Amino acid sequence: MAATLYLTAPEQKIFESLPKDLQEGWTVENEAGEHYESVRQISMRYQMADFSAYPELQNVAETLKQGKDLSSFSLDDFPAEALKELFFVMGARGVNSLMQTLIHELKNDADVEALSALSTVRHELLSINASATHS
Repeated sequence: MAATLYLTAPEQKIFESLPKDLQEGWTVENEAGEHYESVRQISMRYQMADFSAYPELQNVAETLKQGKDLSSFSLDDFPAEALKELFFVMGARGVNSLMQTLIHELKNDADVEALSALSTVRHELLSINASATHS
């Protein structure tokens, strides 16, 4: 497996409290990125997004825009090519919200793999936000 989880210090504590078989095979890197989007930035991204090719994402975007819980949605419900648009709209802030729900519900390797994927997306978005903010 040897995949990487980019976790904040509080997330690392939660992960370390999991059964050892769920922790096994994962490399944990510290997520120190702090460049989360503002509500205004998320709103602008939502306005810029084009969901015409992926109408199934419209409900997720509306839920995100309203600041409601996203835990009822599964990323498996959407085509892989649609996820880029979704992650752009959600930003690191929205991905972080999904992670905060998932990390408390990890039950098997597939759940940890999903957390790893989300942590990588958040890590990349935070990196992009940092470079955009300081350029």
